[in-house]
Amino acid sequence: MSNGWSFWLKRSFPVAAGILLIAVQPWGWKVGIPIGVLLWMGIIRWLRRLSEDWIEHNRVETARHQLTQLRRQRHDWMNHIQVLLGYASLNKTDRITIYLRQLTEQLEMERKLAQVKHPLLALSLVTIQRRHPEWRWTLELDSVDQLPEQRADQIRKVLEEVAGWLNPWASQEVPDLYCRLSGQEDGVQIFFHPEWDAETVPASEWCALREQIKIYGGSMDSTDRDTNITIQISG
Repeated sequence: MSNGWSFWLKRSFPVAAGILLIAVQPWGWKVGIPIGVLLWMGIIRWLRRLSEDWIEHNRVETARHQLTQLRRQRHDWMNHIQVLLGYASLNKTDRITIYLRQLTEQLEMERKLAQVKHPLLALSLVTIQRRHPEWRWTLELDSVDQLPEQRADQIRKVLEEVAGWLNPWASQEVPDLYCRLSGQEDGVQIFFHPEWDAETVPASEWCALREQIKIYGGSMDSTDRDTNITIQISG
């Protein structure tokens, strides 16, 4: 369902026509009152219909999102199974054990991330590996359970901004990226340690990232061409 100009014009036209009719009708209050009552009933019906449309729209979008997540999960697990079958066919049982241990650690990390009390931030943390597969993410949380809602939203936006900014600088062999969120008395610190060659990043890119982080209420402590990225969200 479209929610652009055509969507709103189509649904608001009867109400606009009724208001215009009351404004220009020449028959006085005896006609204006019945028209006003009819318009009021029409507005109630319009709002009810609009609410039903939005509920249906949200159901469809939720279903699409869930189907997308299921497809991604199925794709991920098929890849894992193929890797394990490959090790089994080569009789590399030691590699199977190591791979299963890595999967277990990843699932345990996702379980802890999903316990964050802010749903949008928790979802962003749990799915960041699937949405940014250019890096092999390791996330650590430290004292971030009691975040205000506004602070959690800032963290989510900063995470997404830095993740997208880092993607072009990942090497082809999927390097490691360690990220730690630390709650502090004066705010939250977000620390990124990617395995990369920071010298290849132009100074203009660092400046662009620093300015974008400021928009979300954060500040970058790292200098140009530093290996790590440290962001402070104060307040």
